Formats: sequence, structure tokens, C-alpha cells
Amino acid sequence: MQKNFLLVIGAFFLMAFYSCQPSLDLSNLPTNNGVGEINDHYSPCFIEVEIHIDSLPIAVQNYLDANLPDAEIDEIELLGESISNFSLVVVELENGPELLFTIDGTYLGEGGDNDDTEIAIEDIPASILDYISANYDVAIEEAESEEIFGELFYEVELNDETEIFFDADGNFLCAINEDDEDDEDDEDDEDDEEDEDDEDDEDDEDDEDDEDDEDDEDDEDDEDDEDDEDDEDENIDPSDLPQSILDYINSNYPNATIIEAELEDNEYEVELDNDLTLIFDIDGNFLRIE
Repeated sequence: MQKNFLLVIGAFFLMAFYSCQPSLDLSNLPTNNGVGEINDHYSPCFIEVEIHIDSLPIAVQNYLDANLPDAEIDEIELLGESISNFSLVVVELENGPELLFTIDGTYLGEGGDNDDTEIAIEDIPASILDYISANYDVAIEEAESEEIFGELFYEVELNDETEIFFDADGNFLCAINEDDEDDEDDEDDEDDEEDEDDEDDEDDEDDEDDEDDEDDEDDEDDEDDEDDEDDEDENIDPSDLPQSILDYINSNYPNATIIEAELEDNEYEVELDNDLTLIFDIDGNFLRIE
């Protein structure tokens, strides 16, 4: 009984402690940076990748230091159309909301995914129903409105688990279906297994002379492949990278170290020790993060 009492008292004090933590004052943050609406930059279909705090772009860190010096970062995510095309940074604060930035440090807004409201099918805007009727031969399972960083989006899920997103005016934005991606992966795995079985059967039927011939051909192919790879990829000593690339890394990732660098298809790929790979064009201009 006494042990339980002490646990209750401890929990009470912890709750009191965290409830007394001051919330951040966001009143000095701009509400419009002259960069358009958030949905000009953000898509609810963007992929999200969590990164280490040391990988936060320096422009975003500088903004936080200047405008929210007391902020404590809890989590950072990169958002973009693909793993090789990140365009936004989401910074989740310990004692505040999520903040949205462009990859170059422009502040867009705050709020995160705060408010989801279920919508009856008959209350879905007519323009959305018309779009779905014209493009999908699948029934609607459920729908909701979502407020993400202050912008309203509609999400409609179909019976085949397709998720379709629309803006506040009912304009189509994007659609995703995770089941399709899983099915493609499964099919690829099955094809790989069938190919391996077929190759095993062929090897069993071949005689030793044929195997020798195949080995000779494989050796020639391997040499050709190595020559091709040598032509496509060129490993570069980090000290030989263009100065503009070294300056960019020193400015944006001062705590990072270059692990490897190579030139491929007229693009520099620079791998850092913070699990990021930076891509630059042949002139040393930053292109994207992989």
C-alpha cells in the first residue's frame, strides 16, 4: 500500500513539473514570409525521413538560434517527393509545436498535423465526389478533413485502401496506395525466386564443357562490367572536391566529416558521417539530399 502511495505521489509531481514548463513564445515568428501558402510547398503525400539533430541544415539552426533561442529540439524530419528530392524540414520541439521550413531555412509555419475531423460521405464536397466517381471505380470507405500547418486538406480512403488527398477547395493533390507498393515488392521477390530456380535447373542440365564456356563468358562480362563501372563512377579524394562543395558542407554541416566522394553521371556524390549523401552538379552547385 505504501509503495503504491509513493508511486502516485511521484507521478503527481512529474505531471506538475512538466505542466509548469513554459511554452515557447511564437509571437515574434512571421505569419507570412512572402513565399506563398504552405500548400504551395507541402504535399500530404510527401515521404518523411527522420534525421539526427546534427544533420539539421545550418540555415534552419541559425533561424532557431535567432528567433527561438530557448527551443529544445525533440525530432527532425526531412520531407519530399522522393528519397532523392527532399524540399522541407519539420522540426518538432520539446515544449512547442512542429515548425515547417524549406530546405534552405525559410520558415513557412507551425502547427503540424493537429486536427483530424471525420466527415460523413454525404458531406464530402461535390467536387471531390465528382473527381472520385470519374477516376476510381471503388467505393469510399471513409473521409476526414485534416489541418496540417494551418492548411486544410481532405483525405478520402477507398475500399481498396487508396488514400486520395485534396486541398481546401476540393482540388486533387495526390494519391497513395501502400498495398500496391507491397504487392510490387512481393511480385519482385517471387520473380527473383523463379529466376533463381530456373538458373539452378539450367546449371544442372549443363555439362562441364558448357560450364567452362559460361565461366569464360562470365569472366569477359565481369571485365566489361568493371570497365563500365570504372567509366561511370570515379572515386575522388575529398580534398580534390571543388572548393564550392567544401564551402557548402563546412557552412551547412560544420560537424560532419566526408566519408566518401565520387563523380557519377556528371554529378558529385558526397557521403557524410551523419548518414546523409549530398548531390552537387558538375560546377559544384548543391542539388539535393539522398
